[in-house]
Amino acid sequence: MRKWLCVTTLARTRFSDTTLRIIREQFDPITAEFPAKRIVDAFIGLPQNMTLDDERLEFILNTQKDHANAFAILSLLYPTLDYANGDFHKDHLHPQSWFTVGELKRRGISETIIDQYTNPENWNGISNLAMLDSNENKRKSDKALRQWVKEMAIELHMTEAEFCAKRYIPTRLDFSDFPEFIMERRKLLCDVLKAQSSF
Repeated sequence: MRKWLCVTTLARTRFSDTTLRIIREQFDPITAEFPAKRIVDAFIGLPQNMTLDDERLEFILNTQKDHANAFAILSLLYPTLDYANGDFHKDHLHPQSWFTVGELKRRGISETIIDQYTNPENWNGISNLAMLDSNENKRKSDKALRQWVKEMAIELHMTEAEFCAKRYIPTRLDFSDFPEFIMERRKLLCDVLKAQSSF
């Protein structure tokens, strides 16, 4: 039910009286199971879209950290986290404090690509965010992405590649590769969201 609610929120499904009636008709009075697939199938071909098409996914990936939908998007990407009992934070993979013009120049980022770093759709959008529990978030703080991945992989007894795969993080971890990192992560997240939004 949580997954269906997230998808319909992100798909901007409009719920009229007719929509709610059709939804009610999909419930089986004998089982307690939430009929997400039956509900979605009941609206195929109707204006009340309950799926995420490619155009909508592209729009979703530009969502900013503080937007109301950011938590729903990240919870679709990380569905196994215990949201009922945990304290979760939306956190920047490459630290937010690194994206000022002065800091970028200090780090040797070329003037020719600095706009790719300062574009909020890149540094503050879903493609540079992850859902972390409060303890992970405190440990990560302003660490370089490469350093954080290395430490977490050791702590969790896995390779860096395994950790990155589990978190949908491209293995291009250096800050100097940020534009390529964002392109690769957008593709990864688009594929994951497509899979997560099917019923």
